[in-house]
Amino acid sequence: MNLSIYGFDGNTGCRPDTTLEFEDRDFYIPESVDRIDFAPAIFIRMTRAGKCISPAFAERYYEAVCPGLLLYASGHPSAALFDHSSIVPRTFFSKHTLEEESNVFELKADGCGIFRFSPSADILQTLDTAIARCSEIMSQRTGDLVVLELQKPSVLCTRDQGTCEIEGSWCDNPLFSRTIIF
Repeated sequence: MNLSIYGFDGNTGCRPDTTLEFEDRDFYIPESVDRIDFAPAIFIRMTRAGKCISPAFAERYYEAVCPGLLLYASGHPSAALFDHSSIVPRTFFSKHTLEEESNVFELKADGCGIFRFSPSADILQTLDTAIARCSEIMSQRTGDLVVLELQKPSVLCTRDQGTCEIEGSWCDNPLFSRTIIF
């Protein structure tokens, strides 16, 4: 399974499937890393294979989405390649859940809100653009994930804190809960 990333800045990239984490496990940080950054994201599961998909037809290539989280080891040469740093729940939702503005994706760190996303009318167009751009650099296969960053990566926690509890919810339903341990 491939992970194609459409960054908040419009750049595209890839992550190996070893970065995927579907379960709530503690995330131990290597000693060479002093800071973890995060980017909230929408994971899009492809239901059809395609290459160079036009934005006008991208909606035909997926049915399911899920809010999740990308972690980056700030300052490390392989910041986006750490195992278990793409946090996505096992449960995906219909893409139509993004059409309802009352469906809210919320992230908390140590119990404090750090990100809140309510879908807007243009989110599906943005997903279509993400699929189109990512399919230019990598063929998309059934089951692959295209990931849309919802904000520029920012600081989540540092080595000085020791640990950080990160929780995500969608429509007030828990999605994930992880402890990051330095």
